[in-house]
Amino acid sequence: MKFLSKFFLFLTLSIKSTYSFGFDLININAIEFLSLPKIHPECAVSLVKASTAILPEFDSIGHHVLHANQVLINKLLESNIDPILKKKLILQVIDLTKQGDEMGGKILQDYYNFIDYLL
Repeated sequence: MKFLSKFFLFLTLSIKSTYSFGFDLININAIEFLSLPKIHPECAVSLVKASTAILPEFDSIGHHVLHANQVLINKLLESNIDPILKKKLILQVIDLTKQGDEMGGKILQDYYNFIDYLL
């Protein structure tokens, strides 16, 4: 379990972008992987296997977000609110979903960098 905590911390710290949340996220690029000690090959293989096993969980989260997106947009479409406000709210829902998808791409890139370091 300690590995999972450290891995999620790594992913959290590795996000390199500023989103519209109003604050800068930490940039992992400040940490030079080359300056870190090499990991024993057997440990590296275990870390690769464990981190690879986590990835399907991220994919399932995306499915739930897209389903919630569908439900929310349908509710908005069926509501009696002003059409201009309705359009604005629907586009905001889609934009938040898009930002989440972009975050997934960043996580995959950081996963790639992590595996590249380990192996």
